Amino acid sequence: MRKYLIGLLIMGISLSLIALSLEGIPGNETTPVPKIKVYVKVKAETDDIKKHGEDAVLEAIKTLDNVDPVLKYDKDVRYTLTIAFLEPRKSPTEKVENIAASVQFIRYFDNSVLRKHVATVNWDFVNRKTYNLINDTQIGLLLFSKQPGEMEKTANVVVKTLQKYIAENE
Repeated sequence: MRKYLIGLLIMGISLSLIALSLEGIPGNETTPVPKIKVYVKVKAETDDIKKHGEDAVLEAIKTLDNVDPVLKYDKDVRYTLTIAFLEPRKSPTEKVENIAASVQFIRYFDNSVLRKHVATVNWDFVNRKTYNLINDTQIGLLLFSKQPGEMEKTANVVVKTLQKYIAENE
């Protein structure tokens, strides 16, 4: 009788383990968090600087878990990151050994928030919102050398600032 009960217990445990492995452990399912689409737009004087800058920025953005960078604008884009790389000049023919990066973040927002204020001709409110949208979304001008690795360091600074900006607005 004892052998029969031990055999029944082993068979019950085996069947339970098989059932759990087929269905999965309950409560272990996670819903994926939707990624925030960021349209990355890079401009530069030369194609070489543009390509290098774009690669550096995209590589830095890949470190963020909640951001999906796109190079073409679509309807699901919630932010735009625009970077213009320029090579400053000492004179019309002589360039310095630095690169300047002008960086701007723009958050797309629903204009229905402003519609009621426009309808009541509350232009001060609309002007303040427009002013804040333009002026509060720029991190300004960054200057760095053409040395190897400097573009990547600058891209990391830009992406960290973008992450902070998104965290404040989400």
